[in-house]
This record gives sequence, C-alpha cells and structure tokens, in this order.
Amino acid sequence: YVRFYSNGPLVKIFGVSGERGNFWIRHELKLSYTTAFQVLIEGVVGIGYMGDIGLDDTVFTPECSAYTSSELPITTITTTQAPTPCPIAAQFRCTGTDICIDQNKICDFTADCPDASDEDRCGPCNFEKDDCGWEDVSWSTYSWSRIKASEAVVISPKAP
Repeated sequence: YVRFYSNGPLVKIFGVSGERGNFWIRHELKLSYTTAFQVLIEGVVGIGYMGDIGLDDTVFTPECSAYTSSELPITTITTTQAPTPCPIAAQFRCTGTDICIDQNKICDFTADCPDASDEDRCGPCNFEKDDCGWEDVSWSTYSWSRIKASEAVVISPKAP
C-alpha cells in the first residue's frame, strides 16, 4: 500500500495470495511518485506449517530520497452519506444516483444506468479500465499484471 497523507486512504499497489511454492520469487515494483508518500507492507500468514511468508531484500533506489518532515501532510477528508437502499431488496442501485433497477438487468450487455455501472465488472473484459476481477495467483516463475502497453518491455525484436 501507499498513501500520500498521514490521514489519507491506503492505496493497494501490489498483492500476492495463495500457494507460491517453496522458493523465493523476485518482484520489482516501480514507484514513480513525484510527491512524498509512505509505503506500508502487510503480511498475513496462512494456516499450518506451510503458511509462512517471507520478505527479503527490500531496496529503495538512490533516486528515492527520505522524506525530511516527521509526518506526511494532512488532508481534509470529506465524507458522503451512504445512499438509501433500494425500495425492493432485490434491486441494484446505479452508482452515484437514486436510480434502482432489477437484478436481471445487471450484466445484460445493455447500459440501464446513466453511467453504465450495471455493466461494470461484467464480461467481456478488455482490461482497459481494470483487472475485471481477475487476480494473479501464480506460484511459478511466471506471473501476470495489468500494465499500459507503452510501459511494457519488449523482449523480442519480433514483438509488435
């Protein structure tokens, strides 16, 4: 997680879960922030004698300098009132509105909400907006992550 204000929200930037095997897996995470930030690492052990976790050789490059103030700045946190439930329990509330639609209109490939929130997290997914609910639970040397094509490293000269 990272955060930019001492009272600000935590933003998850990387996560791993599930069986990974009995070996170390290298991961490099680039933090390209230009403002002060805080990194928080959370580890939750699994069940049983194989439920251990390990974190080793955490390195921050020389370009990443320590923040000289004692704390991150504080921000004003605004809260919003939770939306009122739909009058019928089996309905879906469109995001940011008081519009409720029947559950059978969710993921029907027709935008029934003004912002199309009834079609979010539905297939087909092109991964343009988010991970579409998928999570990398790879445990071998191969894993995947969603990145912009412009940030991808070209390994083969034949690659497009």
